[in-house]
Amino acid sequence: MEDDVIQRSEKSDGLTPRVKAPLQDRSRETLERIIKATREIMDGRDYETISVQEICGRAEVSTSSFYARFANKEALLLSVHEAHRAERAARLSRYVTDVNWDELSMIEVVRACLKLYVEDRRKLDPLLRSLMLAEMRFPKIAAERATVDASGVDIIRNRLMKIIGADRPGMSEKIEFAIRVVCTAAQEAIRPPSQFADCMNLSDQALVDELSLMFCRYVGLPTTDSAGEVTRGTFGDEREPSLRTVQLGDGGSSLSDRTRASKAL
Repeated sequence: MEDDVIQRSEKSDGLTPRVKAPLQDRSRETLERIIKATREIMDGRDYETISVQEICGRAEVSTSSFYARFANKEALLLSVHEAHRAERAARLSRYVTDVNWDELSMIEVVRACLKLYVEDRRKLDPLLRSLMLAEMRFPKIAAERATVDASGVDIIRNRLMKIIGADRPGMSEKIEFAIRVVCTAAQEAIRPPSQFADCMNLSDQALVDELSLMFCRYVGLPTTDSAGEVTRGTFGDEREPSLRTVQLGDGGSSLSDRTRASKAL
């Protein structure tokens, strides 16, 4: 059984496990059940308040089976966090496969990406809140999660830069800042208790629409849709940003002209 145990280092800088995959299918299935049950129990509570007995009860395994695979609860936490990061990285591919970058206008691309983000946050929010509390205790896993998040930012930023033009000074940094701001706003609107959500009373679609407008206006992108219609906000603001015809530096074509014509992706 020793081969199946996930050990925890006694170093004070966080969790550094030695993991050896279970050699038998039955042992692997038991390990996966424990991880799955733990994710289900993590409903926003502090992980420290969840007992091994509660986990074993949900997974329908004995405590001896638990300790045959995990040295302690902290070792299990690391496995749960690792599984979450792997799924999070896989979901990032949706920003490439589920968004029609070639045919949509700039604001439609931003809206489609934000819609995916809000859907994921809404679905996973309880688990994410529990993991966030755990990350405060173990900075190492927080840093590993931040690396995955950064790759998501890179996907969106690099795709937008291909359309806008990579030669515009400061635009890459501006886009990254805007991505992080609207994602943070989306998190605050979803995560209870939320004064944001309670005061504004926005549906998820209205939230996506407003954040998309904010993003495009800050970055200086056109807010016209693929049919040429100006996107209007939930609150009746019909202004089109003054930068909607920003020159791309290639001889005069504007962003609004180039957005729908670009096939660079």
